[in-house]
Amino acid sequence: MNWLVYRGYVLQRMFERQIERSVVESVMQYGTTIESYSEDTPSSSRLVLGCDRDRPVHVEIEDNSSDEEIVVITVY
Repeated sequence: MNWLVYRGYVLQRMFERQIERSVVESVMQYGTTIESYSEDTPSSSRLVLGCDRDRPVHVEIEDNSSDEEIVVITVY
């Protein structure tokens, strides 16, 4: 099982933009990957697009398989 990790500043941005954790998790589960960054180091990342009601939500995540975690890089 992978752990979901939110960087400190991401939580602040989510608060400012009124995006809840449940929305981020829903976008990650049901959204569409619109960009992949396989060359990123130390782990690859991707940009996922989903919706919160009528509002588009972008979530950039890093798949850190070595530590068995998914890191939320930014949300907008």
